[in-house]
Amino acid sequence: MKKIVITLFLSVLLLCMVSCKKPNVYTPNFTLAEGYVLDGDRISATVIGEEPLRVRDFLLSSDAITIFKGTSVEEYVQGLDAVIPLSLGKNRMVIRFSNGTQEKEYDFEINCVSIQSFTVTVNNPEKTYHIGEKFDKSTITVLAIAEDGTEFEVRQYKPEYEFSVLGENTVGIELDGCYESFSVMVTEEYRPTLDASHTADGVFYHVSDSRAILMNAQSKEGFFAVPASVIADGRELPVTEIASNAFSSSWITGVLIPESVKVIGNEAFSDCAALEWVEMPTRMDAIGSRAFYNCESLYAIEIPEGITALASATFRNCKSLKFVTLPSSLQTISDRVFKECGALSEIHLPKNLQVIADEAFHSCKNLSTAVVENLVELGDAAFARCEALQYFCIGKTETLGNGIFEGSEKVTVYAPQSDAILQKAISEGKKAVAVKENEYAVVALPIEFAIEQDYPYHETIVLHLSQGKMTAISDYTVTYPKDACGYLEATITKDGFSHTFTVFIAYTEEIALDTDSRGVLYALDSITGKATLVEAPEWVMPSDVYNPEEKGLFIVPTTLWREGKMYVVVFVEENAFDQCQNVEKVFIPVLEQES
Repeated sequence: MKKIVITLFLSVLLLCMVSCKKPNVYTPNFTLAEGYVLDGDRISATVIGEEPLRVRDFLLSSDAITIFKGTSVEEYVQGLDAVIPLSLGKNRMVIRFSNGTQEKEYDFEINCVSIQSFTVTVNNPEKTYHIGEKFDKSTITVLAIAEDGTEFEVRQYKPEYEFSVLGENTVGIELDGCYESFSVMVTEEYRPTLDASHTADGVFYHVSDSRAILMNAQSKEGFFAVPASVIADGRELPVTEIASNAFSSSWITGVLIPESVKVIGNEAFSDCAALEWVEMPTRMDAIGSRAFYNCESLYAIEIPEGITALASATFRNCKSLKFVTLPSSLQTISDRVFKECGALSEIHLPKNLQVIADEAFHSCKNLSTAVVENLVELGDAAFARCEALQYFCIGKTETLGNGIFEGSEKVTVYAPQSDAILQKAISEGKKAVAVKENEYAVVALPIEFAIEQDYPYHETIVLHLSQGKMTAISDYTVTYPKDACGYLEATITKDGFSHTFTVFIAYTEEIALDTDSRGVLYALDSITGKATLVEAPEWVMPSDVYNPEEKGLFIVPTTLWREGKMYVVVFVEENAFDQCQNVEKVFIPVLEQES
C-alpha cells in the first residue's frame, strides 16, 4: 500500500512539473536592412522623403509577415513584395510574424523627413573594386541637412552604380530630389575563388575538368557580372554556360555576360521583374526557351551572332521591351517568342530568317512595321492583335497559318502579285497590295518634320522585289529645300526610280514677351491663335532654332510658341524689314497644301 501511495505521489508531482513548465516562446528569425533598429519589441528607422517602401527592401524573413498600417486591423499588407505608402512625419505600424502556429508582434515606426541638401564624404579614396562587386557603403559618410536646419547622418539610402567596366566608374546617390555623385576605380576583372561547395559570393557553380557552369544566383540583387572564369581547386576554369533557372525570380537589375558564355539555359532569367538590361557576348550558341519570360522591365536586347533559333517564348510578356537587335544568323523565331511585348514598335528581321512560328508577335500592340525578305513558314496568329501594325511587307512564302493578322485591323499587306498571302490577307478582311517584280514601291512617308532636324528616314519605307525576295532599301536619296518651311516638295531617287511627294517642314520659334530668339517682333491674337510678323530689328540675331545656310536669308516661322499656346504666322507686314541691315531675302512659308 505504501508503495502504491508513493507511486501516485510521484505521478502527481511529475504532472505538476510538466504543467508548470514554462511554455515555448516564439522568436521570429528575421534580418533588418542597415539603418533599421530593433530595440526590444520596437523596430524604427529614419528615411528621407516619402517614397513608398517595399517590404523586401528593409526586411527578410522566412516566416509569414503581415504589416498593419493603421488602427484598423483591416488595413494591412502581406509578404515581402508588398508596398507600404509613407508620408512625411511619423508613420506608425505593427509588424506581425507567424510560423503557422504562433505569432509575434513588433511596434514599427518610420520617421520620414524632408531635407534641403546633403554631402558625401569619401573616407577611403584608395578603395578599388572588381567588375560586378558591390559598393562598400562603409567607405563614405552621408550627411544631410533637414528643413529645420538640423544635420544628421543618413544611413538609409541606395547608391546607384554598375561596376561593369575597368577604370573610373560613377557612384550616384539621390535623396529627396537632391543628387550627388563621385568616382571610384575598378581595377580588376571578376574571377571568384570557389569554396569547397563550389560557391562564391552566394552563387553556386557546377565544376568539371574543363569548365564551370553558373547554376544558381537567385539570391543576387542589383547589377551582376557573370565571371569569365572561376578559381576552383587551384585551377582557373572558364564559365561557359548559365544553367536553366539560374537567375529566375531574382531581383537583379542588370547583367553583364562575358564572351566565355556560349549557352543560356531554359528560364535562366524568367520572372526577373527588375531586370532592365543585359549585355550579351558578341557570339553564342544557344538561348533556351522562356529564358527572359516575364522580364517586365527589360528595355532593350541585342541577340548575339551564332544564334540560329530563338526558342519558344524567349521574351514573352517583356512589357517594356522596345528595342531588339536580331543577328544575321537567325533562321527561326519560334512560337510566342515576342508575344505580349507591348512596347516593341519596330524590328528589323534578318535576311536568313526562314520561320516565324505560331503567335510569335501576338499582341505586340505597338509594332507598326515588319519587312520580311521571304519565309518558308508563317505560323498561326503570328501577327494577331498587333493593333498598331500598318505595314507588313513580305516576299515569297511557302506555308501559311490561320488567323495571321486576326485583330490587326490597320494592317496593309505588301507581297508579290502571285503570292498566296495576298488572298489570305483579303480573306481575313485586310488590305492587300501587289508589288511587281523588279520594281520599287513607296509604302510609307513622313507627314511632317522640324526644320532643325534631318530628314526622318526611319519614317520612310521603300520596297524592292527581286527574285521573290522583298527588301526595304536604304541607299536611296531624298532631296528637298533645306532653307525653307511649310508645305514643300521632296523627291526620292534610286537608280532610275523617282518619287515626288509633299511634306510639311515645321519651323517653330519660342516667344519671349513679343519677340522670337532673333529679336523679331510679332502681334499675337490669343483668340484666333494667329500671329503677324510686325517688325524686324536693325540687326537680326542668330536663331536659337535654325540658321539658314544662305547668307542674308530670313525664314518666317510657321508657328510661334508662347506660354504653352501655339500661334500660326499668317501675315507679314509690308514694311517689316525696311530698317533691317542684314536681311537680303525673306522666305514666307506656304501653310495650305494644294488639293
